[in-house]
Amino acid sequence: MLVRIILILGVALMLFAGGAAGWQYWQQNFAAPELAAATGTAVQETPPETLPDAAGAPTAETPAQTWLISLTGELVDTETVTAFLLQDRFVEDRVFRISMRVPMTAFLAEGETLPDPVYRPVFADIRAPRLVAGMCGMLLDAWAGSCRMGEAGVRGESYDPETETVELELRLYYTQKPGEVPLPDLKSHVMQQDWLNVAARLGKQELEGADAMELAAATIRAAAGICAEVEARGQACRILKMSMQWDSPEDFTGQVTWAWMEPMPKGMYPAAPLY
Repeated sequence: MLVRIILILGVALMLFAGGAAGWQYWQQNFAAPELAAATGTAVQETPPETLPDAAGAPTAETPAQTWLISLTGELVDTETVTAFLLQDRFVEDRVFRISMRVPMTAFLAEGETLPDPVYRPVFADIRAPRLVAGMCGMLLDAWAGSCRMGEAGVRGESYDPETETVELELRLYYTQKPGEVPLPDLKSHVMQQDWLNVAARLGKQELEGADAMELAAATIRAAAGICAEVEARGQACRILKMSMQWDSPEDFTGQVTWAWMEPMPKGMYPAAPLY
């Protein structure tokens, strides 16, 4: 009787393990293409024309594998996979989004005066790319392998005649330089990600009196610090996206989202060894 019970339990355990492995196999080989087709963001696709590739730039390696598994055993969404893996080109979701309120006088060249109020929003919109032209340089000097400005202009009806300011929005697309730690075997690792509140990391003293450009640089440095901490643990680090909004020295928000790979937990099996 005892032998029969042990045999039954053994068969049940084998069926459970096989079912879990089969579920992972289906997710990775059938669910992934369906998800990519539904979202239109398959990682093999060429990025939009507005985001040309970064050929020739010193970027982190781009592996052949086009899927990743999360700690829960689920497939990582295609947007995140694309931002993490494809470092040989610009991709839409790997972006530094910046919004900042800028005085109209910042758009003037030496000796110029502002146009009539009715023309000032258009004037600022035309001059916006020149004003922020150096921001890609901040990324390149830090940890980016390449950088391209995607959009830079005045947001809607943001011109304030009382303060003579406008809200400027821009997007910087980037790739990442090779890190100190290469990517591990992706089939035997799971992806983890986290985000950082930049204002909390900087502290009140560093925020006081800082302008938008200084805080953009501080956000980039915060991302560099995060990856340094991750690589110190022997893990590869990728910055997935960043954002900041600055209206005044007292009104700043910034966020950095990053990801890394950890060994697959015991009991979780990738699909690759099954075929």
